[in-house]
Amino acid sequence: MSAFAPASTALPPSARQRVTQSWSAIRKNSERLMMAEIVEISATYDNRDDALGAARLLVDLQLAACVHVEGPITSIYRWEGKIAEEAEWHLTAKTRTDLRHAAIEHMEKTHPYELPAILSRDIQTSPAFAAWVANETKT
Repeated sequence: MSAFAPASTALPPSARQRVTQSWSAIRKNSERLMMAEIVEISATYDNRDDALGAARLLVDLQLAACVHVEGPITSIYRWEGKIAEEAEWHLTAKTRTDLRHAAIEHMEKTHPYELPAILSRDIQTSPAFAAWVANETKT
């Protein structure tokens, strides 16, 4: 038998069956572990009440499935030629990729800052979590 013989002919039947079963299990696991894509949108607010209000509104309007509000954090930035240091609250919303622009547009319209830093990024997550996000946001 050649060293380059196909696996199906190089292995005895019982070994071929084990290899086939192993590949089947690997395929099943990889399908289960395949990642799905959602979007995370973040912004900062100058007080907790505004951040919580924005979070509740995003969820209520089903523009986001869930929103985390953390703070206070310290932000250091340059504004109008001076360095500023302020306490802020950080909001992070999770939504579907097709709702990214609607969520950002809503946040821009309702944000109290003159120039809000609203950022978004694609996130890889489990299919189960992505399905939950899809189910909890508007269609």
